[in-house]
Amino acid sequence: MIPTKAVILYSPTPSNDNNIHNVDTLTEQGCSGLVSLESQNPTIIEQLLGIDIHSNNKKTSFVSRFNTMSLAIVSNSYSTQLLAQSLGCLYSKIPSITDIMDIVSDDHLDCIFVDTTDYTQPWSFINDLVAVLMKCPDILKCVISVIPSPITTPTTEWWKDIVPVQSNTVKEGITVSIDKKTSLMASYLHHGSVRRDTVKQYRVSDICTHGGNKSILAWHFLLEISHKLGLLPKYGA
Repeated sequence: MIPTKAVILYSPTPSNDNNIHNVDTLTEQGCSGLVSLESQNPTIIEQLLGIDIHSNNKKTSFVSRFNTMSLAIVSNSYSTQLLAQSLGCLYSKIPSITDIMDIVSDDHLDCIFVDTTDYTQPWSFINDLVAVLMKCPDILKCVISVIPSPITTPTTEWWKDIVPVQSNTVKEGITVSIDKKTSLMASYLHHGSVRRDTVKQYRVSDICTHGGNKSILAWHFLLEISHKLGLLPKYGA
């Protein structure tokens, strides 16, 4: 079953084990993983939206990658609102949860990206919104946030020479430099298009250990969402 649309809830701050039981429920029922960032691109939201920062026309660049996918951006951040304007997409400040669900119910929208930058108590808001979204089984739901500390990897990787280059380091066929200080974690839920792993809570330790999605590059994040919506082919094998 293909989702009717996707709602992405982003927080630039870690959850820090807040009381986010609804988010934990989403995580337990869905699948989680990590999202790596490019070190040469400081803007996380632009990376998540798959925008080429070197393009002179961001709207044209976005359309060339995502074709007819319609996007709405909800944020209190002035910089995010400017980005939404440059993309020519629907945008607004964060209203009430009821108002957000009115935006979600718009049949002309494929994806709603909710950015809680510059929002007071973002995790309380995200947790409450997830509670409402959990009543909408036809919607693909994603919670994504900055990890509280860098993910450490072994200094000696014996398997490095015997596995292919992974999608979490490759952009348009070119290996990119990965940000070692900042990365993201994400949980996805839609029964029918998202598999279920053994993660129990939206915690970095649980997701790193048991997450079924492992790690992808932020450049591929929205492409993966659009693929699950049936709008674009999968970006890789």
